[in-house]
Amino acid sequence: MGRRRYGESRPLVNAPAAKAPRTGAVDGAAVRRYGGAVLSTPGRVVALLSLLNLVNYVDRYVLAAILPLVKADLALTDAQSGWLQTAFLIGYLVAGPVFAALARTVPRRALLAAGVFVFGAATVASGYAQDFAAMMIARAVVGVGEASYAALAPTFIEEHVAPAARGKALAAFYVMAPLGAAFGYAIGAGVAGHLGWRSSFYVTGIPAVVLALSSLALHETSSSAGTPSAIADMRELLTHPVYRLNVMAYTAFTFTIGGFSYWAPTFVSRELGMAMGPAATGFGAAAGLGGLVGSLVGGFLYDHLRRGRPDGEADLRVGLGLCAYTTLAAVPLVTAAFFFGSATSFYAFVAPALVLLFTSNAPVNAVILRSAPPHLRAQAMGLCIAVIHLFGDLWSPPLVGFVSDRTGSLRAGCVVFPIALVLAGFLWHQAIGAAQRLNAESATLK
Repeated sequence: MGRRRYGESRPLVNAPAAKAPRTGAVDGAAVRRYGGAVLSTPGRVVALLSLLNLVNYVDRYVLAAILPLVKADLALTDAQSGWLQTAFLIGYLVAGPVFAALARTVPRRALLAAGVFVFGAATVASGYAQDFAAMMIARAVVGVGEASYAALAPTFIEEHVAPAARGKALAAFYVMAPLGAAFGYAIGAGVAGHLGWRSSFYVTGIPAVVLALSSLALHETSSSAGTPSAIADMRELLTHPVYRLNVMAYTAFTFTIGGFSYWAPTFVSRELGMAMGPAATGFGAAAGLGGLVGSLVGGFLYDHLRRGRPDGEADLRVGLGLCAYTTLAAVPLVTAAFFFGSATSFYAFVAPALVLLFTSNAPVNAVILRSAPPHLRAQAMGLCIAVIHLFGDLWSPPLVGFVSDRTGSLRAGCVVFPIALVLAGFLWHQAIGAAQRLNAESATLK
């Protein structure tokens, strides 16, 4: 099939010829063509992908919950502890574009299944690590598996869910990130307290291995790919200013979220005097609640503000505006959280800050998809994943740890977080202007 022009709508699904097209409907021929997939209705697709995303983030954040125990047992420095997160992100950012390119020739659902299996198995392997090098390798492989899922899962939502409901669908999917983090903190700390830190990895990794085959049940529309060319895809994507500015802003945002979520339990324990278990559980609860409320509010606001404004330019401006203004509103709260000296005040500022920050979850990913040509949406997600981690949270955990080692104060290392948020808000605001300058052809993304 030939490449579609930018702005030309991609069919959501195949529908019976005798009936009006209906989002999520598939005919028998389509099912046979793609190997008998059984999940095609929007609700089932979103439910399965959301469940897998929950497991994904549980696996990702269990290490942060038990970091002091791992650090003590493996005799790590703070800088080495930070590099464990960076190892995960190296695997994540390298593999993201690779999986996106493979999606042009390999069924996406097969890549999803492989990715879920790999990150679950590597999480289990983390529990067997006996030194820094072994743990680094295990965490890097976790990142490789998760990259497949993160790059490809949103494209199934884009093609199965009607435009008017995509904000809510993306919110349901991305709300699993903070909820998964909350469960990861709670399960990691709880299991470690009773069975040791190694068991935390076993308990959280095994469900992913078990659930991996469920991805094969997804219905997949036909590919619009031509000859694979990752370099050509990247060049085409980067010619679009809204996509470019959105990814730059998301990079600064991810720098903060990645470092913040990794070090927050340790900060509350070390700097504010709370025991590690309650510190991890408390931050997990704040992140889970803030993420739940923020993600749902962001998704509903995105759909509500777009109502009656069907053009693609309005889609982009609404999403970018939500990202810019909620992020800037969170800056004073994040600043106050790290400079008031009690655990109570920390959580009092962090809870509303997280609501504001997670409001961006659905809009920012909607903008990634909507600002890219339809035939390059998987590649747009893959390239974005690579950039936001290569220049974002790849560096924030070890940078904070480095400053902490040199100054003797973890608080000093956390100063970078509000600065990066200001930069993110500014870049998103610039992207709004770029969206307003789009011509009619490039803005018609339904």
